[in-house]
Amino acid sequence: MNKRDINNGGKTDYYQLSSAPFPINDFDDFAEWRKLNGNQFNIGKVAWTFNVGRHSGTDYVRDLNKIKHYVDRELIRVARENSCQNEVTKCQ
Repeated sequence: MNKRDINNGGKTDYYQLSSAPFPINDFDDFAEWRKLNGNQFNIGKVAWTFNVGRHSGTDYVRDLNKIKHYVDRELIRVARENSCQNEVTKCQ
């Protein structure tokens, strides 16, 4: 096992874009490669565009609130998914 494959808090190989099976030219490519769901996509899209002057209708605090919104939604989704897996009958 490669030393960089071990998650010890330092840099690991799975963060390297060079391991993608196709060139990563933009965030859409990254999201497709990592199979992000909608919440994950929106969190990443906002973080990807930090400090690049996206448009005049946003600022850093708004972007942080947007990330928080999608993190909260993802936590709800995961809680629902976990509660369904713990039930005798599958949730619909």
